[in-house]
Amino acid sequence: MSRRIVTVLACLALGACGVLKPVDLARMPQGTYGPGVDVDEGAIYTAEGAFNGDYPKPTDPAKLALALASVEYLGGEYSAGGRWGEINAIVPVKLLQGGAEIRRTLGVAPDATSQQVVDSLLAVYHANGQAAQLAALSSPIYTLGAQATLDRLKVLPPLPETQSAVVYASHHLFDSDHRPYTNRPG
Repeated sequence: MSRRIVTVLACLALGACGVLKPVDLARMPQGTYGPGVDVDEGAIYTAEGAFNGDYPKPTDPAKLALALASVEYLGGEYSAGGRWGEINAIVPVKLLQGGAEIRRTLGVAPDATSQQVVDSLLAVYHANGQAAQLAALSSPIYTLGAQATLDRLKVLPPLPETQSAVVYASHHLFDSDHRPYTNRPG
Protein backbone atom coordinates (compact mmCIF):
# COMPACT_ATOMS: atom_id res chain seq x y z
CA MET A 1 0.00 0.00 0.00
CA SER A 2 2.71 2.48 0.92
CA ARG A 3 4.55 1.67 -2.31
CA ARG A 4 1.45 2.62 -4.30
CA ILE A 5 1.20 5.95 -2.46
CA VAL A 6 4.85 6.69 -3.14
CA THR A 7 4.33 5.87 -6.82
CA VAL A 8 1.28 8.12 -7.05
CA LEU A 9 3.11 10.95 -5.30
CA ALA A 10 6.09 10.56 -7.61
CA CYS A 11 3.83 10.70 -10.66
CA LEU A 12 2.10 13.79 -9.33
CA ALA A 13 5.44 15.44 -8.65
CA LEU A 14 6.69 14.65 -12.16
CA GLY A 15 3.43 15.87 -13.64
CA ALA A 16 3.75 19.13 -11.75
CA CYS A 17 7.20 19.58 -13.22
CA GLY A 18 5.65 19.41 -16.67
CA VAL A 19 3.78 22.68 -16.13
CA LEU A 20 6.98 24.64 -15.63
CA LYS A 21 7.93 26.56 -18.72
CA PRO A 22 11.52 26.19 -19.90
CA VAL A 23 13.64 29.32 -19.68
CA ASP A 24 13.20 31.45 -22.79
CA LEU A 25 16.78 32.16 -23.82
CA ALA A 26 17.94 34.73 -26.31
CA ARG A 27 21.39 34.89 -27.80
CA MET A 28 23.24 38.18 -27.99
CA PRO A 29 25.74 38.34 -30.87
CA GLN A 30 29.43 38.50 -29.98
CA GLY A 31 30.72 42.00 -30.52
CA THR A 32 27.42 43.67 -29.56
CA TYR A 33 29.17 45.70 -26.88
CA GLY A 34 32.45 46.11 -28.68
CA PRO A 35 35.30 43.90 -29.88
CA GLY A 36 36.48 41.49 -27.22
CA VAL A 37 33.86 42.58 -24.65
CA ASP A 38 32.23 39.69 -22.82
CA VAL A 39 28.54 39.70 -23.79
CA ASP A 40 27.23 39.15 -20.25
CA GLU A 41 29.45 41.85 -18.77
CA GLY A 42 28.65 44.27 -21.61
CA ALA A 43 24.95 43.65 -21.10
CA ILE A 44 25.01 44.41 -17.38
CA TYR A 45 27.22 47.49 -17.84
CA THR A 46 24.88 48.79 -20.57
CA ALA A 47 21.75 48.17 -18.52
CA GLU A 48 23.36 49.71 -15.45
CA GLY A 49 24.30 52.83 -17.41
CA ALA A 50 20.73 53.29 -18.61
CA PHE A 51 19.11 52.73 -15.22
CA ASN A 52 21.44 54.70 -12.97
CA GLY A 53 20.31 57.22 -10.35
CA ASP A 54 19.00 59.95 -12.67
CA TYR A 55 16.70 57.61 -14.57
CA PRO A 56 14.17 58.12 -16.20
CA LYS A 57 15.34 60.73 -18.66
CA PRO A 58 14.71 61.54 -22.31
CA THR A 59 17.20 59.52 -24.22
CA ASP A 60 18.42 58.30 -27.55
CA PRO A 61 16.00 55.49 -28.44
CA ALA A 62 18.81 53.47 -30.02
CA LYS A 63 20.87 53.41 -26.81
CA LEU A 64 17.82 52.67 -24.71
CA ALA A 65 16.83 49.84 -27.08
CA LEU A 66 20.25 48.27 -26.48
CA ALA A 67 19.83 48.59 -22.70
CA LEU A 68 16.35 47.04 -22.81
CA ALA A 69 17.58 44.22 -25.05
CA SER A 70 20.35 43.68 -22.50
CA VAL A 71 17.86 43.24 -19.64
CA GLU A 72 15.76 40.85 -21.75
CA TYR A 73 18.86 38.82 -22.58
CA LEU A 74 20.18 38.78 -19.01
CA GLY A 75 16.91 37.48 -17.55
CA GLY A 76 17.15 34.30 -19.56
CA GLU A 77 20.92 33.97 -19.38
CA TYR A 78 21.09 34.12 -15.59
CA SER A 79 18.01 31.92 -15.17
CA ALA A 80 19.64 29.15 -17.21
CA GLY A 81 22.45 28.64 -14.70
CA GLY A 82 25.65 27.64 -16.40
CA ARG A 83 28.32 30.26 -15.88
CA TRP A 84 26.10 32.15 -13.42
CA GLY A 85 24.72 29.11 -11.56
CA GLU A 86 26.39 30.13 -8.28
CA ILE A 87 24.85 33.61 -7.99
CA ASN A 88 22.17 34.60 -5.52
CA ALA A 89 18.92 32.99 -6.75
CA ILE A 90 17.00 36.26 -6.51
CA VAL A 91 19.09 37.89 -9.28
CA PRO A 92 17.54 35.95 -12.19
CA VAL A 93 14.06 36.33 -10.68
CA LYS A 94 14.46 40.11 -10.46
CA LEU A 95 15.84 40.29 -14.01
CA LEU A 96 12.90 38.28 -15.34
CA GLN A 97 10.52 40.62 -13.50
CA GLY A 98 12.31 43.59 -15.04
CA GLY A 99 12.04 42.01 -18.47
CA ALA A 100 8.31 41.46 -17.94
CA GLU A 101 7.91 45.12 -16.98
CA ILE A 102 9.75 46.17 -20.15
CA ARG A 103 7.50 43.94 -22.24
CA ARG A 104 4.35 45.44 -20.69
CA THR A 105 5.64 48.98 -21.22
CA LEU A 106 6.53 48.40 -24.87
CA GLY A 107 3.34 46.44 -25.54
CA VAL A 108 5.13 43.23 -26.46
CA ALA A 109 2.75 40.40 -27.31
CA PRO A 110 2.66 37.68 -24.61
CA ASP A 111 3.68 34.96 -27.06
CA ALA A 112 6.77 36.81 -28.33
CA THR A 113 10.02 34.97 -27.69
CA SER A 114 12.94 36.54 -25.93
CA GLN A 115 14.95 36.22 -29.14
CA GLN A 116 12.33 38.18 -31.10
CA VAL A 117 12.42 40.97 -28.53
CA VAL A 118 16.22 41.07 -28.44
CA ASP A 119 16.56 40.94 -32.24
CA SER A 120 14.04 43.73 -32.83
CA LEU A 121 15.55 45.98 -30.16
CA LEU A 122 19.03 45.35 -31.58
CA ALA A 123 17.64 46.32 -35.01
CA VAL A 124 16.48 49.64 -33.48
CA TYR A 125 19.96 50.08 -32.00
CA HIS A 126 21.63 49.49 -35.37
CA ALA A 127 19.03 51.42 -37.40
CA ASN A 128 20.18 54.43 -39.39
CA GLY A 129 17.47 57.01 -38.73
CA GLN A 130 13.89 57.08 -37.51
CA ALA A 131 12.42 55.37 -40.58
CA ALA A 132 14.66 52.36 -40.02
CA GLN A 133 13.81 52.34 -36.30
CA LEU A 134 10.10 52.34 -37.15
CA ALA A 135 10.67 49.48 -39.58
CA ALA A 136 12.42 47.49 -36.82
CA LEU A 137 9.44 48.06 -34.52
CA SER A 138 6.79 47.21 -37.13
CA SER A 139 6.91 43.56 -36.07
CA PRO A 140 3.57 42.15 -34.91
CA ILE A 141 5.16 41.47 -31.51
CA TYR A 142 4.67 45.20 -30.74
CA THR A 143 0.96 45.57 -30.10
CA LEU A 144 1.06 49.36 -29.62
CA GLY A 145 2.33 49.91 -33.16
CA ALA A 146 5.74 51.06 -34.31
CA GLN A 147 5.29 54.81 -33.70
CA ALA A 148 3.87 54.44 -30.18
CA THR A 149 6.63 52.00 -29.28
CA LEU A 150 9.31 54.34 -30.62
CA ASP A 151 7.72 57.21 -28.67
CA ARG A 152 8.08 55.14 -25.51
CA LEU A 153 11.73 54.54 -26.31
CA LYS A 154 12.25 58.29 -26.65
CA VAL A 155 10.84 59.07 -23.20
CA LEU A 156 10.48 55.86 -21.26
CA PRO A 157 8.07 55.93 -18.34
CA PRO A 158 9.49 54.87 -14.97
CA LEU A 159 10.35 51.18 -14.79
CA PRO A 160 10.91 50.63 -11.06
CA GLU A 161 11.12 46.83 -11.28
CA THR A 162 13.66 47.02 -14.09
CA GLN A 163 15.73 49.65 -12.33
CA SER A 164 15.70 47.63 -9.11
CA ALA A 165 16.63 44.45 -10.99
CA VAL A 166 19.58 46.08 -12.75
CA VAL A 167 20.91 47.69 -9.57
CA TYR A 168 20.48 44.43 -7.65
CA ALA A 169 22.09 42.35 -10.39
CA SER A 170 25.03 44.70 -10.70
CA HIS A 171 25.55 44.62 -6.94
CA HIS A 172 25.51 40.81 -6.87
CA LEU A 173 27.45 40.18 -10.07
CA PHE A 174 30.35 42.52 -9.52
CA ASP A 175 32.66 42.98 -6.56
CA SER A 176 33.52 46.33 -5.00
CA ASP A 177 36.16 46.98 -7.69
CA HIS A 178 33.47 46.36 -10.34
CA ARG A 179 35.13 43.18 -11.54
CA PRO A 180 32.87 40.24 -12.36
CA TYR A 181 32.87 37.67 -9.57
CA THR A 182 33.67 34.98 -12.14
CA ASN A 183 36.93 36.68 -13.16
CA ARG A 184 38.42 37.63 -9.81
CA PRO A 185 42.01 36.55 -9.30
CA GLY A 186 42.47 33.51 -7.05
